[in-house]
Amino acid sequence: MMGQILRDEGIQFDQIVSSSANRAITTARVVAGEMGYGEKQIREEQSFYGASPNTIVDILKGLGHSVDHAAVFGHNPTFHSLVEQLANTTIEKFPTCAAATISLDIDKWPDLEAGRGELTALRLPRDYTDK
Repeated sequence: MMGQILRDEGIQFDQIVSSSANRAITTARVVAGEMGYGEKQIREEQSFYGASPNTIVDILKGLGHSVDHAAVFGHNPTFHSLVEQLANTTIEKFPTCAAATISLDIDKWPDLEAGRGELTALRLPRDYTDK
């Protein structure tokens, strides 16, 4: 569902990075498939599981210069905190399968740090299901 929503909004990625944990990588594969990406475009990161937001930022700093847009799949509470820190904002909930879009004020990934982004969209699954 979320992949279809992102695709319909015209969202595109150069790189997909996901925790290698079963639930996260399964979600990444489903979303990638819904958006027309192949599994070869998914980079698995074993170190995402149990990592702090700072560790995730350090990993993202290593993305290549050819990557302008990245999708990142992982675990809460880390990703809830990551979104808040990158965008210097507070969000009430970041449930399973939520998707945040953050516009980053950086020229290259090594410049990534807290407060360098703006939360431009927060998609919660409950907003897209029939009630």
